[in-house]
Amino acid sequence: MSGWKPKPRDFTHPARSVPRQRGYGSESEICRAVANLLDRRSAITAGPGSEDDISSFEETFGVRLPEDFYEFLREHGALRLSGNFHILGLGDSSRVGPSVEEVTLLLQLEWGLPGNFVPIEDLGGNAFACLNCDKLDYGTIWKITRNKEATESKPEFLARSFTSYFFERLNTPKNKASQALEILKGHIQEYQRKFNYDHSRGGKLPRNHDWRPYRFCIQDVVFGSTVVRHSKEHNCLEVDVFLPAEIPNYEPLAGARALTTFLLSEAFKCGGSMEIRFTNKVPNHKIPETIRELASRSGVVIANSNTIAPGEAKLLYLALTAFSVDLQERILSLESRGKLNSVRACYVVHHGIWTREQVEMIVLGSAVPDVVLSGTVQPHERHLYQHSILHARLALLAGGLDRYLRQKKRSSDGEKTIELEDNLREFSTRFEAASNSLVFQSNEPLVIPWLRQEQQVEIPARIPLMVIVRARDEIELVRHFEADLVTAERIIAETNQPVFILVPADFRALPKSIMARFERKMESIGIKAMISPEFVANLDSEAAQKLARSRIIRQ
Repeated sequence: MSGWKPKPRDFTHPARSVPRQRGYGSESEICRAVANLLDRRSAITAGPGSEDDISSFEETFGVRLPEDFYEFLREHGALRLSGNFHILGLGDSSRVGPSVEEVTLLLQLEWGLPGNFVPIEDLGGNAFACLNCDKLDYGTIWKITRNKEATESKPEFLARSFTSYFFERLNTPKNKASQALEILKGHIQEYQRKFNYDHSRGGKLPRNHDWRPYRFCIQDVVFGSTVVRHSKEHNCLEVDVFLPAEIPNYEPLAGARALTTFLLSEAFKCGGSMEIRFTNKVPNHKIPETIRELASRSGVVIANSNTIAPGEAKLLYLALTAFSVDLQERILSLESRGKLNSVRACYVVHHGIWTREQVEMIVLGSAVPDVVLSGTVQPHERHLYQHSILHARLALLAGGLDRYLRQKKRSSDGEKTIELEDNLREFSTRFEAASNSLVFQSNEPLVIPWLRQEQQVEIPARIPLMVIVRARDEIELVRHFEADLVTAERIIAETNQPVFILVPADFRALPKSIMARFERKMESIGIKAMISPEFVANLDSEAAQKLARSRIIRQ
């Protein structure tokens, strides 16, 4: 920075052993505030810093850190709040970002940052909040900005101490939230005045180009609120309010994740370009930091300050849908060849048409997965429609098994079985397209359902369970089931793992002689049939309904 000359440094500052008067905003208050944030799971720290590391930093850069910042480094290392602010410090950079040492060195080399300044927060826009370690203004906080010409830029005073700066920044998000709440309140009042809609009475509903306030809830827990509309002029989704909630006992970004997923889904539903723009009513007229944090964790780079570009939105949508990396690559590969719309693959999951596991089966198993997911083929297009029905049927049959295995059950008095909606078993699934099989693996034992003659079979924890899925009706079972058993025998020989075959309830309607032949064959190769309670006719009826729902998801 031309025109900037470091002042001669004088290190005759008060020793750390000098007692400090403690009160509101003292360094002990900072520690208590951070501890409270950690208890609410709304912040992460790098963990306590060692005094040797702090002293090494001071010696390297020739500074003596103020007491309050020194204690912060010693107790917490560094701090990052979801969507609020990030205090640079020492510790594991993979958890909280670059260290104060890395940033100080970078700014001194690239900016010519005077040696008496220590950066403590990146404020964006080529600006940093910095501690002044010079004797004259020791311990004060200044905003250092590098302009476009990289020429002289005068420091701007921010706070009298790190403590003051910390609590001012900690309270800033509250002010922004209050402003957002006022904007949200205004939108709600205007919505009620204009549409007078009531859930019980009904009324006029808004169009996509009207401002629409939404509240996102799961049962009685509010995850956040937002206000959006489709811009006819720019063919994109505009966001006027983005107000995620910090929810105890949920991950720090749970509210932001829910709202961001909603924005991406709404951008697709409205038929726009997937571009998302944040208006000047959003704080700082910028993409909220919580969204940038989600994108960063997903490996997605957002280049613009207030707009998520269509390509960036697509990648972020794939990541937030929690598809596996391999499946994401497969989806993008199919999209590049014109065989799949990646955004639709995400939307059908969030719209509740298909689960992630069912989408994986359709994407990996169908030669034309977009035809199945879009539901655009009509019954008179016989071959493609039958293809869609078949793959939808397979996904539904497998989905029933997945739900059954995930649902934990608790017996009451040894008679009644109670299913607990919010108590689901966690396990991983993988689809093998070559054999049309699902592989389950759980950290808990899995009890196999739907076996003949009430057989009780339990797969131990962490042992892979392979299930060959065959959604065949009675006629198809007679024709192909023996070939399916040959496939099962080959898989058992190759993997030496438990293998089952999942079939619809039509299996029970087979003639007794054919059923006996199949059972002898299964017993000889060591495989058991899981007979779903669903008949093919029911599965096909539900498949047709899902295809019809898929056709009308965009407005």
